[in-house]
Amino acid sequence: DVAAPGIDVVCKLPEGDEKMCSGTSIATAYVSGIASLILSTNKDLKSNEVADILKRNTKEVDSLQKLIGSGGIIDAYQCLKDAKSRKNMLRN
Repeated sequence: DVAAPGIDVVCKLPEGDEKMCSGTSIATAYVSGIASLILSTNKDLKSNEVADILKRNTKEVDSLQKLIGSGGIIDAYQCLKDAKSRKNMLRN
């Protein structure tokens, strides 16, 4: 399991206005966006490898330690570094 921002996230409305949004629909967009970035870094990754990268690259959050398996929120930067390093390993 991983966690992503899902409470009080600034959302753009079609009219151009902004409002604070919350819910799993908001968090899902963050996770799928990071997964897309991972695949743009390394298109050869399989879905299970992307999932592994997402789960392994988290920042610990005390309040999440007992709620989800990873105990933290996804660290997009570390995910991209991991995807790139896996790509470089395949080249060698």
